[in-house]
Amino acid sequence: MIAYVSRDTSNLNKSRIISAVAESISENYVDALLTPVFFYIVFGPFGLPAAYLFKAASTLDSMVGYKTEKYIHLGWFSAKFDDVLNWIPARLSPIFIAAGAGVSNLMSAGLEKMKPVSGLKLAGKENKITPSPNSGWPMAAAAGALQIRFEKPDTYVIGNDFREPEPQDISRVSILIIITSVITAAAGALAIGLIWHAASFV
Repeated sequence: MIAYVSRDTSNLNKSRIISAVAESISENYVDALLTPVFFYIVFGPFGLPAAYLFKAASTLDSMVGYKTEKYIHLGWFSAKFDDVLNWIPARLSPIFIAAGAGVSNLMSAGLEKMKPVSGLKLAGKENKITPSPNSGWPMAAAAGALQIRFEKPDTYVIGNDFREPEPQDISRVSILIIITSVITAAAGALAIGLIWHAASFV
């Protein structure tokens, strides 16, 4: 479990376990979808190799990007390289997460409503709280939209004024990121279509 949520889970209470899950889901949206789509669009004819290159770097970071004696040199490089590749997409992520929160409010009857604008505001305010230069952006956007506190013990607290997360918030963050991912994929497809259409007139 430590490898998935980057913390020792043996002494976490219920709310902090839920927080770890929600943080991981929101942060991995950037790694798993937004950045590959971004690279695919930006690099044009070389978009697919660029997306694969990013996923290779991201996987290496996930495997050895920890500050342990065994992986300190390779892990340090892979972590920093992953930070560089995710720099721009991470800062775009609050826009998509806010859009996802807005659409979620129209579709998820019975669940607590989300606050898209609050997510944008919290991302702008608390994106630097995490040790990573990138993970704070999607996590703060999600925490603000969900109105829940994300906390990694002895490391950071995002949305300190919000309530502690509860079991139903796992469903809420899952719905948020699924809808955000669909919006991202649709926006990426639209961008590619517009680029191809423009290129046909050149």
